[in-house]
Amino acid sequence: MNKNKIIYVLYTLFLLVIFLAVLEVWARFTYQKSYLAAYIQKDRVFHHLLPPHTKGGMSSEGDFDDFYVTNNRGMRGPGDYDHGKKEGSYRVAVMGDSFTFGVGVKAEETYAYVLQKSLDRSESGQYEVLNFGVSSFSPILELVYLKKELVRYEPDMLVLALDLCDVQDDYFYEPHLVYDAKGEIVACDPFRTRGHPDLWAILKEKLVLFSVLDDKLFQSFRKMKTLHRFTLVAYQTEWCRIH
Repeated sequence: MNKNKIIYVLYTLFLLVIFLAVLEVWARFTYQKSYLAAYIQKDRVFHHLLPPHTKGGMSSEGDFDDFYVTNNRGMRGPGDYDHGKKEGSYRVAVMGDSFTFGVGVKAEETYAYVLQKSLDRSESGQYEVLNFGVSSFSPILELVYLKKELVRYEPDMLVLALDLCDVQDDYFYEPHLVYDAKGEIVACDPFRTRGHPDLWAILKEKLVLFSVLDDKLFQSFRKMKTLHRFTLVAYQTEWCRIH
C-alpha cells in the first residue's frame, strides 16, 4: 500500500470517528428513555435494579402522572428494609414485576401496602410486608434474587405474582444466565450472552448512540423474530393436536 492510500484510509477513519462523535453528542441531548427505564441500572447478578434512594416519575397520557421513591434497598418500601426482623414478627415478602412495584399508582395503593394495612387491622405490629417488586422482573430473575438476596430477610411467607408477560421475559433473559459448576443458575448478567461477553450490550451501556439504534431499529427485528417463533410453535402444537 503506497503512501497516498495510507493517508486516504487514515483520513476516512478520522472523518468516521468525527461523524460518530457528532451522532453520540446528538443522541445524548435528544434521546429520552421511557420513565420505566430512565433510572434502571444494569446489574451483573440480577440483570437490573433501581438504585437506592431514587425519586422518579411515572406518566401515561390520560391515565396517570405520579412519582415513586425507592428505599435503602432500591425497593418501593414503604420505609427502609433491614435484613433482621423483630422478634415474634411475621414477615411476608412479595415479589413480582411492575404490577407489584406499582407502576401508575401511589405507594399506598400498591397491593403490598394494602396487604400491610389489612394485616395491621387484625393484629397491629405483628406483621411486616416487604415489597420486592421490580419492573420487568420475571421468574428467572426472581429466582436469582430469592437465592442471593431475599433469603437474607428471613421471610415467613413468599408471595409471587405472575402474569402473561413472564413467559416472554424469561425467553429474553435466558441467554444471559450464568451457571455454576453444578449447573445451577447463579446470576443473570446483561453483559454476557451464552457464557461470552456481549459486545453490543457493553457498547449500549457506554454509548447512547447504540442504545438509540437498539431501541429504534433492532428491537423491532427481535420482536418480529420472537413472534415468528411463538407462531411456529403454536402452529406445530395445533397440527399435532389435529393429527
